[in-house]
Amino acid sequence: MLQNYLKITWRNLRRNRVYTFLNVLGLSLGIACGLMVFWFIRFHTTHDAFHANIDRIYQVTTEFHFDGTSYSKGVPPPTWKAVRDETSALSATICIEGYEKLMALIDANGRPVKKFKEGPGAKLAYTTPEYFKIFDYQWQVGAPSSLKKPNTVVISEGMAKKYFGDDDPIGRIIKLENQLNLEVTGIVNSPPENTDLPYEFFVSFATLENNRDFSYGGPDLDTWSGVNSGTYCFALLPEGFSAARFQVQLDSINKKYHGKDAKAYSHLAVKFSEMHHMERYDGPVPYKWIYIMATLGLFLIATACFNFINMATAQAMRRAKEVGIRKAVGGKRGQVFFQFISETGVITLFALVIGFTLATLSLPYLNESLNLGGGWPSKVSWNDTTLWLFILGLFVTVVFLAGSYPGLILAGFRPVAALKGGISQQQAGGLNIRRSLIVVQFVLIQLLIICTLVINGQVDFMMNKSVGYETKGIVEISIPTPDKINQTTFRERLLEIPGVKCHLLLVYTYHQFKQYQQCAF
Repeated sequence: MLQNYLKITWRNLRRNRVYTFLNVLGLSLGIACGLMVFWFIRFHTTHDAFHANIDRIYQVTTEFHFDGTSYSKGVPPPTWKAVRDETSALSATICIEGYEKLMALIDANGRPVKKFKEGPGAKLAYTTPEYFKIFDYQWQVGAPSSLKKPNTVVISEGMAKKYFGDDDPIGRIIKLENQLNLEVTGIVNSPPENTDLPYEFFVSFATLENNRDFSYGGPDLDTWSGVNSGTYCFALLPEGFSAARFQVQLDSINKKYHGKDAKAYSHLAVKFSEMHHMERYDGPVPYKWIYIMATLGLFLIATACFNFINMATAQAMRRAKEVGIRKAVGGKRGQVFFQFISETGVITLFALVIGFTLATLSLPYLNESLNLGGGWPSKVSWNDTTLWLFILGLFVTVVFLAGSYPGLILAGFRPVAALKGGISQQQAGGLNIRRSLIVVQFVLIQLLIICTLVINGQVDFMMNKSVGYETKGIVEISIPTPDKINQTTFRERLLEIPGVKCHLLLVYTYHQFKQYQQCAF
């Protein structure tokens, strides 16, 4: 029976090639968009999910109460020690982000062999061995104890290849910012795309403690009054230990160390897996965007299905006599229905293959073309079971959503009326339903077009609207504190360069002054 269904299906599709082409094209585009939306949602809902204890990892954050309430992912540098020593956390660690860093590969004579500029992006972090007890990394060489000593660094497999090629990097020296010599003591796997911890250089925190004159970009390591937004504290809680109990312990730490300023600060325990979606902490993809993308994907797939239904019901009159003959020779209503479902299944299968191919080929270019900064994975994860379950579910859903109504219409024809040509257009396609579907389809399409135009207008406004001054030729140079550099001399030397105008700008952030020299060329 199935073989007969498929044979007739193939004949009908070949006979109506334009109809088949349009249906396959429409469903392919809808399925391709649905797959891209799936990859977006899957990518952002599984961020850092590969860590075995992700449900028990918490990040300690800071809430400020000055002129209103504000939040930061950062904490004062000593926070991790207090969490380690005075709470029930199994492990606690500090993680200080380092941004655009100058690295140099040093030879046996202490001379630089190659120089590298790492950035933009946080590829370097100062941390303790406990970091690797909280987060899961595959060690190629070494162990977490590799970061116990000062002036040591653990690098990723990708950086080992970049810096040392096929040579053994263990024991080799990398110079950081022309100031610190770091010995490579371990190699870990390169970070995956779906992580908020994209570090590839892990410098021992003992390095900062042992080199107090080295400026890492934040407050003094022992001060509780300074908060750097890139200084994080992570804790791994015991099984069954609630976040509420941990928060009580953090409140005690807050009162103990902030003293009279305790009302201006509070430290909150936030589940690390939720940080990626929390707007107050500048999470890159809040849950509302997940819901918006899911709705968008459903709209696109539904629009493609509605288009299929309209075209299929419009073809019903041409299939009336075929259905009449089938029923006249003993065909049952269910058999006619599944005959049409099999045709829909074949069309959907072709569309699924084409749509999957289009989506796969487009995936590496989505971030670049849409300028979303990592909104999609760059490649398909072929061993993702959820992906194949989604594709199977999408296939079944599209087949029955797009094929059920036309199949029921055709299966409902009376044999005598069908053979005599007595089937009206109303009976063949349900004009009211078809018109309703067309209206819904056009409403959805217009809604998507309007949303696209609004978003495009907003992006164009942000990119091209004048900010009130000429932005070209302006650079910002981070300078040390007054005890490290004579700012007046520095400014005068800059002004000696032809065409340079320069002034000092003080920026105040969270009880910490940062000084910049802003220059125009």
